Amino acid sequence: MKRVFIDLSFLAHRARHSLDGLDHEDIPTGIMFGFFLQLLTICNDPLVRSNRVMIFTDSKKSYREKAFPEYKRRRREDRTEEELIRIKIMHEQVNLLRKDILPSIGFPVYRQTGLESDDLIAYAADQMVLLDKAIIISSDGDLWQCISNNVEWYDPQRHKLLTNDNFEEEKGIEARYWGRVKALGGCTTDGVPGLKGIGVKRAIEIIKGDRPMPKDGRYSLWKELTILPHHKTRPFELRDPEYDEDAFFAFCEKYGIDSFLEGSKRKDWSRLFAGEFGNRVRLRRAHGKKRKRKRI
Repeated sequence: MKRVFIDLSFLAHRARHSLDGLDHEDIPTGIMFGFFLQLLTICNDPLVRSNRVMIFTDSKKSYREKAFPEYKRRRREDRTEEELIRIKIMHEQVNLLRKDILPSIGFPVYRQTGLESDDLIAYAADQMVLLDKAIIISSDGDLWQCISNNVEWYDPQRHKLLTNDNFEEEKGIEARYWGRVKALGGCTTDGVPGLKGIGVKRAIEIIKGDRPMPKDGRYSLWKELTILPHHKTRPFELRDPEYDEDAFFAFCEKYGIDSFLEGSKRKDWSRLFAGEFGNRVRLRRAHGKKRKRKRI
């Protein structure tokens, strides 16, 4: 059963666009509900079929932003006042998930100061060379460079699966070089300029040796921004989840997420925690009090 690497922010942002208006007793719950709803769907997806979920999150501080203040600045400045308020509400729920809810249920959560979730996912992906197989759940092309014989990349929204073989066939270069492609060709989304006059196509030609490498000292800085993991990523050990089913249902009761507590949906969660898709993970049970809840 493959490991499932999930960027918490990726699922949170997807939930924000459709569910951030939900609340229970004046407490916003849409991001939390949306995160778990997507998680259940992803784990049941025929291309995933695994409950060996590991969660990765961003740090508020950024080594990349410190090295290059323009890094992702456009993302921050283009937001409206209303969007900033909604993002603040989202981050409050993300922090609650990261610090309390996910660890209490038994999900391993990884975060390091100054780094992005992408760095930690990339470090984890590097460990799969000898350890195991994994699938990265994301829509972020930055993580394409993590694809290998043991690591796949999957966008569940577009149902697009990239592997070592079909990536090279589609892009014309091995996935492991994609960070260098972005350093040379630039990335408008992240605010990385790249080298003047070089786009993605020419960058691929340069890396493959079909064109000479330009003599431009800025390439070293751009590589620091685009290549994963960041050189300041500290080693960490991957852990399998140890699920506490009752802790999850207690969370649902506390925040009024009734739809996860009823009928077939409750059974779906119980089967997931029990490891129906492969070898069973350890299941810890705890008994909690029932709390007043509002229907979702």
